[in-house]
Amino acid sequence: IALKAQAETQISEKDWKAARVTLKKIIIGHPDDADAVIKLAYVADMDGDLDEALARAKQAAVMVPDNAEAHRILGRYMEKNRDPRAAALQYETELDILGKENAKEVKKQSLAIEGALLRTIMEFGDFKKAEALTKTITKRFPNSAQAHYNRGWILAQGPEASYIKSAIAEYDSALKLDSKLVQAHFNLAPLLIKAGDHGRAQSELKTFIEACPEDPDIESAKKLLSDIQSKSN
Repeated sequence: IALKAQAETQISEKDWKAARVTLKKIIIGHPDDADAVIKLAYVADMDGDLDEALARAKQAAVMVPDNAEAHRILGRYMEKNRDPRAAALQYETELDILGKENAKEVKKQSLAIEGALLRTIMEFGDFKKAEALTKTITKRFPNSAQAHYNRGWILAQGPEASYIKSAIAEYDSALKLDSKLVQAHFNLAPLLIKAGDHGRAQSELKTFIEACPEDPDIESAKKLLSDIQSKSN
């Protein structure tokens, strides 16, 4: 108990090297302490040692294979190590574990990990896998604006024009569920242009510009709106 308290203090003080030493002592005395192993992975990463962070995260995932957090952490370090395929497998495992639970936090956790999983899947260009995942998530959480937003984002990157209509519908669903997802207005504009609805594209851009004057995409939105208006005149 004293060593655990010492490790927590060292972590809170960001004394990573000292925390690594203390956590290793804890693990030597209690080799089945998965929580200490997970914390050592985090501390090693913060101390600049990604190799040990990965090794410890793998160790924790083996020790507690049904622990969603262990797989999420391992996925994060695999992604940081530029191994998106391996990271995606860990994020998928976490989603499977969460899918078996009924806690109130499951929805929030599932949607958060979906974003990480989609990011890694699209990094190696597997659109079909990403599309299938978002379809599953939106069915599981039909009233989640974020789930529909994520699906819209994926469908918008589809290789065929037929995905455009579906992407627009998903973004519309997201906005109906949560009008605060204003980024959807900006994302809708290029899709509407491709669909030939320039009038609505202008309306979506104006809404985005008015709602997010400080957004990093604001200049792109203004330029796109100007291009549409000049072509309409």
